[in-house]
Amino acid sequence: MTKFTFSLEPVLNYRILVEEGEQQKLQTVDSALQKAQRLKLQLLEEVANTSRLISTPQGSAIDIDSLKNLGAYLNRLQSEIVKSSNLILKLEDDKRVQMDKLIHARKSREIVEKLKEKKSSLHEKELQTLEQKLLDDASAERFLQSSEQFLPVQRSDR
Repeated sequence: MTKFTFSLEPVLNYRILVEEGEQQKLQTVDSALQKAQRLKLQLLEEVANTSRLISTPQGSAIDIDSLKNLGAYLNRLQSEIVKSSNLILKLEDDKRVQMDKLIHARKSREIVEKLKEKKSSLHEKELQTLEQKLLDDASAERFLQSSEQFLPVQRSDR
């Protein structure tokens, strides 16, 4: 019997590659998002530590220059926190877009896979029908041969 070959196999392979590519892009965006979130947490911890340092008196004399430096450092940290917050918002949006692309790629692949399953099922049914037809024909032929053996022989000499 004939082996099933799916004519759209190259399309299915391409759709699988596209889906894998979109999955990798999503992982890249997700990893960048996690890195940005970790950076923001580190910056927030640094702000908290620096704020404690400013609020805790370290001696009897208050050094104005060191307070100015710590204030400037806090301002720079706040600026970095705002930048990282904006980056996180952008990456979250990128992640949603990439997730949509991945879902679309997955649906496209699943459509072709379902078509392949239907074609394979149809091919199997056709093979079963052909096999049954061949078996029926063989049975009918055997029946005819066996019934001819039991028929009385007619003489043509009369």
